[in-house]
Amino acid sequence: MGGRAGGGANGGMGSASRSRFASIPGIQAIKDPQVRNELIQTLEDYDKEFGVRQTNIILESLGDYKGQLVGGEARVTAGKTSEIALNSKLFDKSSKDVTKIISDAQKGGFMAQTKNPIRHILAHELAHATWQPGHFTKGEGYKTKQLKNQVVGAYRKFLNDKSAKGWGAYAKSSYGEFFAEGVAKHMYGAKDKHTQAIVKIINDWKL
Repeated sequence: MGGRAGGGANGGMGSASRSRFASIPGIQAIKDPQVRNELIQTLEDYDKEFGVRQTNIILESLGDYKGQLVGGEARVTAGKTSEIALNSKLFDKSSKDVTKIISDAQKGGFMAQTKNPIRHILAHELAHATWQPGHFTKGEGYKTKQLKNQVVGAYRKFLNDKSAKGWGAYAKSSYGEFFAEGVAKHMYGAKDKHTQAIVKIINDWKL
């Protein structure tokens, strides 16, 4: 389960249907209303905390990643995320099945532990839209390099912390995935010094 990937909602089905995010084509394409509601609430949660940077969300069939079903992809064009694709192989399933697939990936140690499995994947992709390798920052040049260096520094501290709990193998695979998994963990899992470091970078750089 990758993010190239539930719990209670922060609002009812009615409140989700009134959300400005409910009209996004990729969200409307989700068949199960409960899954659709969870994704809308994810967008609402993320917008409140960090600001949603990309609403061009589509639903399409994606491949696997190291034997795990890919949850989504955040695609970069000209230095910014231009599109988020959610995997129809996952999100065309029922809420129960989607939750089980993601939960199994978490329990198996691949993904970070969160209380809202369905929301985890979209939060992860929205984090990539906030920042990921290949993004240009204001002025590009040294600012882009400085930002990357801060993320890499936080990532290395995470890798060296043998006491870090609730993380998974995916966060360890690269500094970009550490950043995205850390945001999802901050929003829906147990916060720790590593999630706090990521949030500080987002806030300091006004990403």
